[in-house]
Amino acid sequence: GAGRGGDPSRFAETDPFRPGNPYSGSKAAAECVVRGYMESFGRQLPIVVVRPNNIYGPRQFPEKLIPKFIYRLERKQELPLHGGGRARRSFLFVEDAAKAFDLVLRKGKPGEAYNIGAEPGSTKSVLEVAKALMPYFDIDVRDAEKHLKVVADRVKNDASYDVHSWKIRDLGWKPLVNFQDGLRRTVEWYRQNPDHWTSVEEALLSDNGGMKR
Repeated sequence: GAGRGGDPSRFAETDPFRPGNPYSGSKAAAECVVRGYMESFGRQLPIVVVRPNNIYGPRQFPEKLIPKFIYRLERKQELPLHGGGRARRSFLFVEDAAKAFDLVLRKGKPGEAYNIGAEPGSTKSVLEVAKALMPYFDIDVRDAEKHLKVVADRVKNDASYDVHSWKIRDLGWKPLVNFQDGLRRTVEWYRQNPDHWTSVEEALLSDNGGMKR
């Protein structure tokens, strides 16, 4: 819904659930279970729901996009692009996410859901993320195609899911880390802590994103 921001492409907290794949369906189902408890046992239960954008940053397991690409670039492996990397995601730095969670726990209204959206410049396609990482590994972006591998898209890969964050902004929160700075800090951390994660080979496979067709 357009919500207070007037942009119908962004989801507001009041929009109905319309999961497009089993992964998003599991999230919707979990929230329905929580709301069922609230309706059954009273809204005095101290429950708040958060719906953040894609969180990234140090210490993330490399099955996720950004650390996966960092690990593969360190190993001089091609970067797999599901469906050509057209899907867009809004990336929220982990420190901003943690501050949002803390604020909602302290000031959020029980029974309410809060979207947690990244700053506007943090919405990138997977292809744009891949190219943004390359200079950290001495790869000229003009030669990007040599380091990319287009693979079959996921069975149902959402094109994007941006959100309105007016409710949590009214509590006093806003994202402070832009994508460029967050990406730099993330790359630096993985380079300084190469042994933090072990047994990552399966996570780094190009087709670990779900069932095959």
